[in-house]
Amino acid sequence: MKKVAVLGSVGTFTHIACEQFRQLLSEEFEVLFFDSLPLCFKAFKELDYLILPIENSIDGFIQRNLDLLFDYKAFVIDSLVLDIDFKLISNCDSIEDIKKIYTFYKSANQCSLFLETIPATLIETKHNMDSLKCFLANPQEAGAIIPTHIDTSSKLIKSNIVDNLDNKTRFFLVSHELKTELLNKTLVKILLAVTPSLDHPGILVDILSVFKEKMVNLSSIMSRPVKTKLGKYHFFLEIDTDKKHYKEVLDYISLLDREYNCCILGVF
Repeated sequence: MKKVAVLGSVGTFTHIACEQFRQLLSEEFEVLFFDSLPLCFKAFKELDYLILPIENSIDGFIQRNLDLLFDYKAFVIDSLVLDIDFKLISNCDSIEDIKKIYTFYKSANQCSLFLETIPATLIETKHNMDSLKCFLANPQEAGAIIPTHIDTSSKLIKSNIVDNLDNKTRFFLVSHELKTELLNKTLVKILLAVTPSLDHPGILVDILSVFKEKMVNLSSIMSRPVKTKLGKYHFFLEIDTDKKHYKEVLDYISLLDREYNCCILGVF
């Protein structure tokens, strides 16, 4: 049975994503829960898979998670998208009586417009189910932001509190080996990290021009510090292609690697 690292506990969105990946792969998973993604990655050394939240339609990319992928030399082999919504629960009779709200910081970011209307103090938690746990342990004059699908006996103060009701989060299935043989895939994405050895004016333009010349679309571009030297960066590129052409794109990346340091972090 494959062992999988998952953030949080039963009921988190990451756990739901894990169950959907299990169904897609038709495999049995032994799920191991951890309180943070760095802990997930540390445990992943001895496990088979890791479920990684990577991008939210309101809050954008979780860029720290790209760093973890690169640092641990892990590989994305599949992805999926979940609908995301939250609610505020409390034992108080009204919002005005709530003095503190337990919330995961990413959840608070996605409910920022609603939270701006509440004078309560936000108390950061490790993940969404930790918010519920903290609230149940300290319910006096408190509330919690939790996923809409979680049932509790507490009062529902406000539902559908996300800034945009079409809120979605993308999750990666992470493995130790890069998968290059794609089954039942029409559209293909390649996640690439480029780390130039030397900086010079126009270096990003030079890197991107390779893909422009080959008519290859890039759906996202992000820079992240290498953390060893000020002003030096990794460039993370997400490349859109298809099953017919993706091996050609891999060849383009090999050419790019001759001048720049390229590391493929996923084909999915």
